[in-house]
Amino acid sequence: GLPIMPGVLLIESAAQLCSLVIEADGSDDSKVYVLLKVRDFKFVRPVVPGDRLEIHAEMVRGGAGVYTFDVTISCDGGVRAKGELMFTAVAQDSIYARGASRATPWPSPVRFSPASRRERRRSCSSCAI
Repeated sequence: GLPIMPGVLLIESAAQLCSLVIEADGSDDSKVYVLLKVRDFKFVRPVVPGDRLEIHAEMVRGGAGVYTFDVTISCDGGVRAKGELMFTAVAQDSIYARGASRATPWPSPVRFSPASRRERRRSCSSCAI
């Protein structure tokens, strides 16, 4: 097939820009701003290798630890994707403190043993992994 840029990478690109806007707004250095919600994101046309993206992020609401952005991703004057991204403030020590109990809703990463990886490869031999 023909390669296209995955939608999740388009959203991540826009989220990175939004985080720069939040930091430029004079955010609290003891906080990390994490993506909380992706809302009404539409992928209008695919992005292919060689496309040069223009990402526009406009803060529509901000304050009290929550920021909302309207985002448009364009290429050659045509919209490729658009939607809304929401961020929330999380204390850095709740994420990065060693030995601290996890106060975040994120689960622990799943670890696979080498044997289970081999089993997955055998069971997915027809798919491209």
